[in-house]
Amino acid sequence: MGGQGRLRQHQSRVALLQRLLDASVIGGVLWLTTLLPRVVAGEAYLLPAMTAVVAFTFVAELNGLYSSWRGASITAEVMNAWWCWLLVIIGLLVVGFATKTSVL
Repeated sequence: MGGQGRLRQHQSRVALLQRLLDASVIGGVLWLTTLLPRVVAGEAYLLPAMTAVVAFTFVAELNGLYSSWRGASITAEVMNAWWCWLLVIIGLLVVGFATKTSVL
């Protein structure tokens, strides 16, 4: 066998796929919430969705979520992902409160 594993050979593609998957999950969850009763879907959700994607990507990079987790437990990786989500949610709530942004 060669000196590099299959994932290491395609590391940049895997990293891009991880980021795209995370952005898709954020957009998909926001879209699902627009299906709830009394929620009017529209272009008003585009800016919050893009802000959430950019904020999560930034926080995930800072916390090393997309780095190699080789040798680390799955629990540590999941906890790091939850920590990233928590920071982004708190940050978005603070920005929304400070700017008095609301979709009503």
